[in-house]
Amino acid sequence: MIFPYLDDKHTDLTDVNSSDLLKDYVGEIKQLIQKAIDTETLKLQKTVTDKIIRILNFKQLRAELFRDDLELSDSATEREIAQKMVANEVRQALATLIRVTRRQKLMLGNNQNAWALVHADAEAICSWILLNSVDPVWWFHNRIGMEKNQKASLARTLLLDDPEFYEVIISRAVPVAAQYRLTDNKVHSAGGEIDLLVFDAAPDAYQEQLLIALYKKLIGSLPSTYTLAELKEAIVSRVNNEYLNRRSKPVFYFVSQDLMKAYVDCFQQMTDRLKGKVQFVCCERAIGHAKGKASRENQTDLLDQVAILLSLLN
Repeated sequence: MIFPYLDDKHTDLTDVNSSDLLKDYVGEIKQLIQKAIDTETLKLQKTVTDKIIRILNFKQLRAELFRDDLELSDSATEREIAQKMVANEVRQALATLIRVTRRQKLMLGNNQNAWALVHADAEAICSWILLNSVDPVWWFHNRIGMEKNQKASLARTLLLDDPEFYEVIISRAVPVAAQYRLTDNKVHSAGGEIDLLVFDAAPDAYQEQLLIALYKKLIGSLPSTYTLAELKEAIVSRVNNEYLNRRSKPVFYFVSQDLMKAYVDCFQQMTDRLKGKVQFVCCERAIGHAKGKASRENQTDLLDQVAILLSLLN
């Protein structure tokens, strides 16, 4: 078969400077990559904006307080408020949210029921705004690798300035709101950390300690009697239900390198039933490391803002 392009005229590479040609191609590729990054960023911003609008429409948070803090006109709509929040730096947007929430707390006085609703909506807005802090360039270069890892393995190792920021990253992947809880004035992700001290090196005893630690984190108190097989089945069932409840966001726990390997080995026969739904994550601090810049802003500062907002409830 004769190729259909033999009659077409093409650039004779002998007549051009190969270095210039390569630069042109590299330039075109960079433009395509930037276009893809911009498209993903706009898509996320639209999602976050729409979520904020929906929350503001519940009318628990007073729009006029946002207009005042953001220096918008009295006629500014909920959409304009949301767009301004999303356009700002995330830390600044959270500062606006905290100031507005504090003002409403003072205005409500002892009306605890109304205050609970206000704070819940403020927390919901915070949970969505946080997604906007993930660096678009970092996300473009890491998203596919994360998705492949999630589908193939129960383990995940990555570099972050603050390990707790992983909740934002994994929420960005779905996307769903990032969820945090406040403990000892610090924010923690839903799963938390498994820090296990092993007292018996015997294989069965070690596996039992692994399963008990995970069971207590995921489900709660142990049943009065159990077998290792029953613990495993209960864990698998709860992981699958939580994965559904969390809108396909994996359950994850921070562990050491040794524990990460141990849990992967422990659930080796159940990997197909668990992969993509639970992750044992080992985070290494990446301060000063280029690969660790998963966010456009300081991760610890952002999470401290979340802690301030959550602490207002009490």
